[in-house]
Amino acid sequence: MCVPSPLPLFSVYFTFYLKYIHEQST
Repeated sequence: MCVPSPLPLFSVYFTFYLKYIHEQST
């Protein structure tokens, strides 16, 4: 498994993280 750029994956992960925070709505 060779990942040339983990940036895209990180971006997706970050997006899900933000969505999760919004879902919580603390």
